[in-house]
Amino acid sequence: MSNPTVAYQFLTTMDSRTVLAWLCDVCSSSPLPPPYSLSHNHHDPTSIMSRSPKKKTTRDLVSDSSRLDDDKPQNDNGGGSDQYNDPFTTPRAPVTSVLTTRSRSDVLSHSLAQITAPTSFPCSPARSSKTSVTSSSYIRSTSPVKQARDLAKLDKPIHLKRMPIAELGSRMRQHGPASGDLFKKINTIRRKGYLPIELRDILDTELELEDDDTPYAKRLPPPYEFLPVFLHLQSLLSELDTLRKIVDTTQEYNELARAEASWNEQIHGRMLELAVLHEPGVGVENITRANIAKEYLPPLSDHQKFSPPTSKLIDYAMVLQPLVTPSDGGGKEDDNDNKRLPLSRIVKFLNALAYPSFNQSSYSPLRYMPSGVFIETEINSQKSSGALAQLSVWLSSWYSRVSEFPCSNESERHASPVLPIIEVASSTWQLRFAFETDSHYEVCGPINIASTDNLNDAYRLLGVLRILANWMATDFYDWVDHCLEEVGV
Repeated sequence: MSNPTVAYQFLTTMDSRTVLAWLCDVCSSSPLPPPYSLSHNHHDPTSIMSRSPKKKTTRDLVSDSSRLDDDKPQNDNGGGSDQYNDPFTTPRAPVTSVLTTRSRSDVLSHSLAQITAPTSFPCSPARSSKTSVTSSSYIRSTSPVKQARDLAKLDKPIHLKRMPIAELGSRMRQHGPASGDLFKKINTIRRKGYLPIELRDILDTELELEDDDTPYAKRLPPPYEFLPVFLHLQSLLSELDTLRKIVDTTQEYNELARAEASWNEQIHGRMLELAVLHEPGVGVENITRANIAKEYLPPLSDHQKFSPPTSKLIDYAMVLQPLVTPSDGGGKEDDNDNKRLPLSRIVKFLNALAYPSFNQSSYSPLRYMPSGVFIETEINSQKSSGALAQLSVWLSSWYSRVSEFPCSNESERHASPVLPIIEVASSTWQLRFAFETDSHYEVCGPINIASTDNLNDAYRLLGVLRILANWMATDFYDWVDHCLEEVGV
């Protein structure tokens, strides 16, 4: 059955478990090159269903070049190691063994990409994994707000409140139904439904679950329901392959220390990219070079503003990516564009403002892309207080910025949204929620949302991040849309 057309007809008549078992048997009969990687977006079926094709820009090409490490041959220990970039990596002996369940699925992943995937798939828009350097000199400095305890020095102080899960859930529900629903989804996915049931034959063995039904999703998520069975499996296997590389790299970095930039490139950034992959109009921006505009630096209690730091405040932000419509000179719209903000609306909105940026920074992507989830990474857990302080200063300036948006009736101004903020210490991820009150800000939590130390936790973490990406595409989108409607655009 080497004819792709015949294979396609045969595959689409069977359920996913039968297809998976059959393809594993076929693919294991002969050696194949290294497995297909998720970084090859032009073969990823979900990116085709969710994104409009567009011509690559210079920024896209820069982004693509940052992913060249995915095309390098991997070592036999299965990790997405940094050996090709770091000559001091501890040498490892090659691993030779019989074809295991894991290696069989790796072979299957490559086989599907080579044999069954159409070759005419358009490239999806590349996401930025690095920001461009705008200055040849880069001097690191620190903000006077260095530790979490310094947040009380602000004119509008930020209170960090450690809350148990039950109390945090109650606080979220008090803010509104949408916030309560977000919390419920996150709390649920941390316990169950975070593993793809289509890969159960692989994951039961690899994760030693012993017929435990709890971790598996009970039904297919909406983006997959209309995909052919074999393309859906290809997407899941590519995702599994990427998560394995992230976990292997995490274990390697835990053994031999790496710089924060390497953690971001090989681990943190890849998890975030994977999380937004299936959410049209939601992206991740590396904003390590984004500074807060002086107009929105939070004043200290003596009403003096501290000097803006030249070092980075936070590392990443989830953003809404404006859609370039035909009237803007872009390509043809599709059915997935109905919940995306046209770039023309954003531009008209900014033209009505004194400060021409949606966010509190003049950094180009943040001018036109509303941001709603903020992420700060550290590789030293002892610096977590400083990381939380940096996140808090950033969110304070964000609230200050959006409070200036025009409103036709101040007494009916919509409440500012709850902001999810994520603090990452090496492999461990924690989630908090920020609330604005008249006199202060509250940052409540944390919720441990797993890690990248093992595959089971990596899937759990991915589930939480995807819920946040979906919140960006729904509730946060609705809030942004309302802001634009207030100025008649």
